[in-house]
Amino acid sequence: FFEMYGGGDSRYGDRSSYRGGDRGGGGYGGGGSFGGGGRGGGGGDLGSGLKTIHWDISRLPVFEKNFYIEHPAVVARPDSFSEEWRRQKEITVIGRGVPKPVLSFEEASMPEYVLREVL
Repeated sequence: FFEMYGGGDSRYGDRSSYRGGDRGGGGYGGGGSFGGGGRGGGGGDLGSGLKTIHWDISRLPVFEKNFYIEHPAVVARPDSFSEEWRRQKEITVIGRGVPKPVLSFEEASMPEYVLREVL
């Protein structure tokens, strides 16, 4: 490739011939991987001492991923407003328990520290 485009330096095919030879690894900061340090303990046996967990689904506690809390402004909005807003925006929803539209970040009921960053 390099000979075709005028870069016929033979060093490009042999990594050890440039940069003063092999300096003991690549990556950032030397070593064998990013951050240096090499393989660190063999690498291939990572996690080999872990035991298989046999989960009994019937004994696990019930966990419901329902973290959304409607903002008071959203709760106060009539269903007719939501239906008209979706119609104007050409949004179709199917299913039960579909939440009303949230029209601002404040109505999204995010934690205060998130709102400070967003607003």
